[in-house]
Amino acid sequence: MLRPEYETVKDLSNEGSIASMLSEMWDVEVEKLKRFAPADVAFVSNGEIEAFAEIKVRKNTKLHYPTYMISLHKLEELARLHDFSGKRCLLIVSWLDSLGWWKIPSGIGSNLRIEMGGTFRRGDPQDREPVVHIPIDEFHDVKPLRLNRRSPD
Repeated sequence: MLRPEYETVKDLSNEGSIASMLSEMWDVEVEKLKRFAPADVAFVSNGEIEAFAEIKVRKNTKLHYPTYMISLHKLEELARLHDFSGKRCLLIVSWLDSLGWWKIPSGIGSNLRIEMGGTFRRGDPQDREPVVHIPIDEFHDVKPLRLNRRSPD
């Protein structure tokens, strides 16, 4: 049995708006990646991918929870993409009051807080899975920065 697709047209529109804003702020082009790719978008400069990003939109304030919860499987895909490509992979989260990013580090396994988690609200048993808790204070506030190689960041 196929799993229902929960991503809506509104979700894609929100993701696109955030990606476009970051594209302007960071002086890069944005390319939407195909459905089910490890990341949502690629940020491109002079034809070369500078970074990949997964974009999430939350309906709570940044400090509502002490951690940001993400699927272990999703984080594993992003880490594998980072390790294989050598390109930055970012988790970008839009909260009601803030926009932040977290850089997927190399060799992240040993420092992760992994639990069973997810949501019960949709009544889908596949919504429960191993999840990673990323401390909110590890997120950087979005501000103009250069993603290209000339950047020290």
